[in-house]
Amino acid sequence: NNSWTGFLLLLPMTLAIGMTFPLAVRILAPSPAAAAAASARVYAWNTVGAIFGAIAGGFWLIPLLRYEGSVRLGVAASLASGIAALWLLLRPRLVLAAVLSVIAVAAALIFQPQRPEALLLTSPLTIPNNGRVLYYEVGRSASVVVLAQDGGLVLRTNGLPEAMMDTPGQAPRFSGEFWLAPLASIMRPEARDMLIIGYGGGVVVEGVAPNIRNVDVIELESKVIDANRATEQLRRRNPLNDPRLHLIVNDARGALQLSARKYDVIVSQPSHPWTAGASHLYTLEFMALAHQHLNVDGVFIQWMNVAFVNESLLRSLTRTLQTAFGKVRIYRPDPFTLVFVASAGSLAPEQRLLQTGVPLSLSPAHFARYGIGGTEDLVFALAADEEGAARLAQDAAPITDDRNRIATSTVFNFGSGLSADQAGRLLASYDPLQNPDSWIYQQLGGRLAFDYIIRRNSNYLALDRSLRDRAQHIIDALGPRPDARLGAWYLRSAQGDVAGARRMALENAELAPDHAATVYSAIQPDVAALRGTPPPPALAAAIASLPDSARATLSGAGFAAVSDYQSLAALDPVLATAAWTDAWRLDATMLRADWRARVANSDRARGFADQALEMLDRDAMFTPSPATFGLRLSAAVTADRPAVALEAVDSLVSWDLGLLERPLSAPMRQRIRVRLTQLQPVLEQQASDPRLDPARVGEVREKLRRAIEKATATG
Repeated sequence: NNSWTGFLLLLPMTLAIGMTFPLAVRILAPSPAAAAAASARVYAWNTVGAIFGAIAGGFWLIPLLRYEGSVRLGVAASLASGIAALWLLLRPRLVLAAVLSVIAVAAALIFQPQRPEALLLTSPLTIPNNGRVLYYEVGRSASVVVLAQDGGLVLRTNGLPEAMMDTPGQAPRFSGEFWLAPLASIMRPEARDMLIIGYGGGVVVEGVAPNIRNVDVIELESKVIDANRATEQLRRRNPLNDPRLHLIVNDARGALQLSARKYDVIVSQPSHPWTAGASHLYTLEFMALAHQHLNVDGVFIQWMNVAFVNESLLRSLTRTLQTAFGKVRIYRPDPFTLVFVASAGSLAPEQRLLQTGVPLSLSPAHFARYGIGGTEDLVFALAADEEGAARLAQDAAPITDDRNRIATSTVFNFGSGLSADQAGRLLASYDPLQNPDSWIYQQLGGRLAFDYIIRRNSNYLALDRSLRDRAQHIIDALGPRPDARLGAWYLRSAQGDVAGARRMALENAELAPDHAATVYSAIQPDVAALRGTPPPPALAAAIASLPDSARATLSGAGFAAVSDYQSLAALDPVLATAAWTDAWRLDATMLRADWRARVANSDRARGFADQALEMLDRDAMFTPSPATFGLRLSAAVTADRPAVALEAVDSLVSWDLGLLERPLSAPMRQRIRVRLTQLQPVLEQQASDPRLDPARVGEVREKLRRAIEKATATG
């Protein structure tokens, strides 16, 4: 249907445009004998016009007038040309020419093309095309659009998604690209100067750690920067306010060739690799140029989406980086994102992190914002170490300017790029976590919390089935250790085997009564069922064997169950000591947020509720749940943060809509229906706040209505 629509729209214009050349010759040639000379003159001026039009249109007119203005100018110019032709061809019939001229002028004045909303929302990728256009301009290299979409902001260039930016009310979203800048500082804590290629939505700039003193950013399209400035008031954080930031509007290769400056770190995140302004930034020649601008042992960081490459391209890209820099590692912070780290120097920060904690210990809150709290997070994300990457790249041809396969590839267009599952299985042979003889087990085995690694790995099972096999390989490599058995429990729990997981937890506790995380996982459901009543002797003894923060977490759950928030608040200093990798850390964080969201003292309530939101937003990014969103809603209401409350309602509704897509029991459907119905008065109470965007309120209200309707219909 779209093909025929396009054909029928273009056919009349094509015929008319094709007729202009012989028409012009007819006007200029008074006789057949003069036709040759007239054709030459028309052809010459047509060539001049084409050159001038291409330059003026691309560089000035379209950026100045945008699409709708350019269309109006084109129509007006065509009508003006038609009027001129009428007066030249209809000289004996001046009245007819005058009438037609008046009609043409009137048509030009009446014709007012509107902003092409459908075009601006359309993308060549299979992504949601909903949203509201907040910013739209046409630059010299791309059209730039910022959409309000699902409570957040989305930046697109030429319809391609470049970045997701969080609004102040939105629960933070995680994307693997958030690791680009933090990973650079982890590799080189002593780094001071960083170059970022591609500004996008500025999310990489947001991730630049405090150890970096200077950040240069090269951005090809100036309208991208304008879009960020135009929407800066709508964002949670505005990276353009970073005093370390220096913007350079230029092509990255041109900018580097014009500069002799060197950096400790270069982070490259250009646009999609097949696009004209980015494809030449994935070649060996560019990476060699980047290497020339690195200080000794400097680090180069490269982003890639797994869907943009197949196995051959992945091997070639790895070979390209290895040829240019020497050593390469591949990290996969989420199932869809690959982060390449390349350098001539060392790429092994694990021993330093375990010994000194630097740089995480210097800026823990900054790195925690991106899910990096310890060495275990790096080990979890490591998909191929130096030796593995070398084997992956073996015999592969590098990507070069002369043979830029990543630019000419049709991998993404034909859907032959890697899925998350395929990427995981392809990289399994090069993953040190899946090799029991690797340096991870031989050198770090006794100092890592492998149960945490398996737990974090299990968080993504729904998105990447290969991670189940990865978790099992870790369990097998560890052997009959308590953390291996606990990891097996996490894996079974993540797969939804509630009864089997419960039996395994109890068996694990019998086998490892001295392993705190194992005991906690076994007794936590029993303690929760007590709802604050004293535990029986055996359970009390098990609780007493746990570390202080674990005991406080179990006691705090009892206080929360009977709404004794004063006693819960008294436990806060001990709850705060729960370590990043502790099995009870999330429970402790929820309890710390819970009492803060319920402070009755009006003078202090907002401050404590804001603290609760900060805690919840840090953890909700990786472990979202109805409990997290519900507590976020309570804290937002207490803190008088209507935008946060609105988005918390949206998160709860979205969660239940997801559940309603599955086969559910009648009692479960009823609980969902009741929960959704209870959200209606909360939403309406917030909806009248003048600080909220009415359009966004309408979107959430409509989503809630549909969810209730669906819950009722499926019931």
